[in-house]
Amino acid sequence: MFALIKREIEDNMVMLIIAAFATLIFTSTVVYVFYNIEEYDVTRPLTGIPNVMFIVLFFYWVCLALISAVFGAAQTYLDRIHKITTFLSTQATTRRRILSAKIIAGLLLILLALVPFIAAYIILLRLFPPVVLDITFLVKILATMVLSSLACYTLGLQMGWQPHKSTAILGSLLFAPVLLSVIIIKGFGIQSDFVLALFAIAMLVRTWQKFMSTAL
Repeated sequence: MFALIKREIEDNMVMLIIAAFATLIFTSTVVYVFYNIEEYDVTRPLTGIPNVMFIVLFFYWVCLALISAVFGAAQTYLDRIHKITTFLSTQATTRRRILSAKIIAGLLLILLALVPFIAAYIILLRLFPPVVLDITFLVKILATMVLSSLACYTLGLQMGWQPHKSTAILGSLLFAPVLLSVIIIKGFGIQSDFVLALFAIAMLVRTWQKFMSTAL
């Protein structure tokens, strides 16, 4: 299994680099802006979590969701075009393990992108704790960010079955914002998380069924 996961990472290194670069840009942005906002003053403590932190978080949420969708589409499309599963199936492995490795690689991309970003927020709030620290809304956004990225990733896995690369990638980029717009309408919270979780599960089940039944 480890060898399969390693292969998935190597085959999709470009997407991993893009995700890492996006994380670096947004993490650096929130740190830089935090130290330069008018609300920040070493002689006066913050009264609450700066709005700029929520703004950067929102744009990073959208960016990561789009990257996750394209990553999923790229995995499925490249697998079909290069007959990767066909080749691996001739080795000592099964389709179940191959697909599991793909999904684990997708989860790793999401986690590796989010951990440094979230760590920066935690460090900033610990170094300069606001007088009133209500992190409820922040936690809701982070939870929705994880689930929406997962939902968009599973959407990408499905879009990757499109016959052409352009339709697979562009389809993912077009349908992902539609999924995110539902969350914006519903708001960040349990209801949105429930919808995202159901969508992700449905897409995973559909992907699993198609992957197992498609002729090699």
